[in-house]
Amino acid sequence: MSSQRAGGSQRNWDSRVSQSQRSEGSQKSRAEDYSEEQLEIAVTNVTAFLLCELRSKRRLKKEDVVTNALNKSSRQYAVIMKRVKQNLSDVFGLEIAKIPDSDDAFIIINKHRERFFKLTQQLTTEAEIQDNMVLTVSLASIFMNRGQLYESHLMAILETIGFLSDKFYGPACEKKMKEHVTKLVKNVFVKQMYLDAHVIPRPDQKQNPPLPETTDKVTVLRWGYRTYLEVDVDRIVQYLEKIHDGKKPPAFPFTHYTEIKTRQATLQTQLQ
Repeated sequence: MSSQRAGGSQRNWDSRVSQSQRSEGSQKSRAEDYSEEQLEIAVTNVTAFLLCELRSKRRLKKEDVVTNALNKSSRQYAVIMKRVKQNLSDVFGLEIAKIPDSDDAFIIINKHRERFFKLTQQLTTEAEIQDNMVLTVSLASIFMNRGQLYESHLMAILETIGFLSDKFYGPACEKKMKEHVTKLVKNVFVKQMYLDAHVIPRPDQKQNPPLPETTDKVTVLRWGYRTYLEVDVDRIVQYLEKIHDGKKPPAFPFTHYTEIKTRQATLQTQLQ
């Protein structure tokens, strides 16, 4: 009997200790949470950081946000980012889009895709406007080639149009145009995820125009993830019609066009 009372007493004690520990843990957890004022400051800091990153359009990760906007603290990161996403969407018309097959990487996109071709109104220099034109021609060229194009072929198209000429960017521009446009295509647009670049073995069959013979590998360009989210394919079609007297160009890739429309609709639904 005494043993039973002792056992019951021990169980009651264990229960009280367990409840006390849970209570202390809960209080400690609440103590570690930001106050509402601190939370708003954190949200403001993260929002400002992401807005500053708009021009770079680079791929971002949780580590970038924590290091640059949250004083290297990941406390309540999910809560903060939920409010930041709402701010960016409601106030600035921007969306945080998670990159597929990555743990925490994301890009910031303009969810109002029709504004993409009005971007030149917001740019500050003539060179930036011309860079945007290089991107438009690049996307249109890849589209017309049914979704992929050798990098060297795209450079040939840009050279034919005149994008590699100093005159295109104006006499005051000090950049070497060929180097500049090459950097846009090979580095900048790829880093911004407007273009997707894949290095493959050089094909055996002859190409027109010929591929470079100095290497056994070539680069294939496709539309990047940001393009599918931010650039309405119908705007690319409108651009093509504009330079073909209001008509669709010969050999218009109708099947590829339909595939892009379907993919863009799916991605937009996933973001909502």
